[in-house]
Amino acid sequence: MLPGFINAHSHLEYSFCRGKLPRGKIPFTEWIEALTELKSEADESQICESASEAIREMVAGGVTTVLDCAHRPEMAAVLAESSVRHFIFWEVLGLTPEKAVASMAELVRKLELPRGKMCLGMGVNPHAPYSVGPDLRVELRDFLALHRDLATAWHLAEVSEEIELLETGAGHFAEFLERHGFPPPFEEVPKCSPLEFLQKAELFDRLDLAFHFNFFTKNEAKLFAPPRGVVHCPSTHRYFERDPWPISELLARGANVCLGTDSLASADTLNLFELLQQVGRDYPAVTGPQLLDFVTRNPARTRPLAMYHLGVITRKAPADFVALETRCSLSADLKTILIAPETRPVATFIAGEKVTP
Repeated sequence: MLPGFINAHSHLEYSFCRGKLPRGKIPFTEWIEALTELKSEADESQICESASEAIREMVAGGVTTVLDCAHRPEMAAVLAESSVRHFIFWEVLGLTPEKAVASMAELVRKLELPRGKMCLGMGVNPHAPYSVGPDLRVELRDFLALHRDLATAWHLAEVSEEIELLETGAGHFAEFLERHGFPPPFEEVPKCSPLEFLQKAELFDRLDLAFHFNFFTKNEAKLFAPPRGVVHCPSTHRYFERDPWPISELLARGANVCLGTDSLASADTLNLFELLQQVGRDYPAVTGPQLLDFVTRNPARTRPLAMYHLGVITRKAPADFVALETRCSLSADLKTILIAPETRPVATFIAGEKVTP
């Protein structure tokens, strides 16, 4: 019996995309264009039904809490109807002044949506440095100054094209923006890293979670000790055939490493336990306790969740558990048990209630 797992990054509304988008070492903008087209063809019922099924798949893999990034307001109701604890980051993006005003107005409306009994809170997901323009950054800075308790998460330093855009103003992202008639996300090429880009915009101090964070300097890694967190999504990493994630460098500098499933638009599974096993096999230096912490104690220490006593089994903690079946000897070390092919979740409990068949 282990503490219930915390999925630190998902996009449930993209669950209808399973197996429908390009993969491999392709320009990231090619995948974005395919996703945009697919989203335009989907209807609300398809999106909501697939999201509900995705939640059930997550829970079967031991997830008892999920941090979900959402654009569609319907996701609040989908999550409220489920058994899983959840925190919603509402996505905002926009590269023009008009879109900045509209995005912030939508954000205010979404933050006021009804919350189910398992909702732990709502925050904001300014999507990424390449999709949040100058006007929206100013709006966000001012809004966050007025709402000090609002948690914030960004997709940060995910792909090399993002780095190239910010450092040179050129590359696939620049071509993508021009092709679709969008202005660049800056007035002058900043010639800096994505993290420095947020610092210059006076937004980094409010960043609680960085999703992906595949490119960083040693000094940048040091900035992600708790209560901040860095979220690695192993299935997405494999989907795009990315180079090994520099997990040892992050851990050596005290970064608070968490795991997430991301979405079925760029992942083959929402089973977080399978992803934990993948990380354990791919990175031999990671210990068993570290693996377990990636999906329990570490995300529980981030600011959005810190007050809820999640990720542990103690008298004060919610009764969220996952039961594992294994053929390993109980005298085996924790990592051996966790990554053994025959080890699997067989029951998930949330608030003391069994929520799996």
